[in-house]
Amino acid sequence: MGDRTRRMRTRRMRTRERATTPMIAKSIEAAVVILFIGVVTSGLYAGVIPEYRSVTAAEVGDRTLATAGHEIERAVPPKQGGTVLEQRTERRVSLPATIRAEPYHIVPDEGASRIELRHPHRSIGGSRALSLPEHVVEIRGELPGGEGWIVVTTAPEGDGVIIILGAEPTEAGE
Repeated sequence: MGDRTRRMRTRRMRTRERATTPMIAKSIEAAVVILFIGVVTSGLYAGVIPEYRSVTAAEVGDRTLATAGHEIERAVPPKQGGTVLEQRTERRVSLPATIRAEPYHIVPDEGASRIELRHPHRSIGGSRALSLPEHVVEIRGELPGGEGWIVVTTAPEGDGVIIILGAEPTEAGE
């Protein structure tokens, strides 16, 4: 009986060991998969995704600046018979509310010849030359992201027009 008991114990031990081996192997496999996913995810968020966001936001900034410049150029009425008539024109502009989840604004630069996009992130920004008629005397104000207004009004001296940028037409017209 002693020999038979020993064989049964040995057989039970082998059975117990065989049952734990697949369980340990599956646990190790699961840990390796989770570790792999963690490494890939942290690698993407550390390098590739922020760079992609910056490049995409810079592209959106360029398009926004081009759109704003185009709308400013379209807002200016031509001279009537060689003279500037006393007038006031209001034009609503729709731009993206934010770029890369940050507010921005478009301001005139160098008098009446350029506009500039100002954004808190250093990779987003730029300026654009405007093609305006010679009777545009000045551009002032700032065009915020989102909905804004371009108001064109006669200059106080009457020799040209002034373009005023703002969030509301009353704000832009003042």
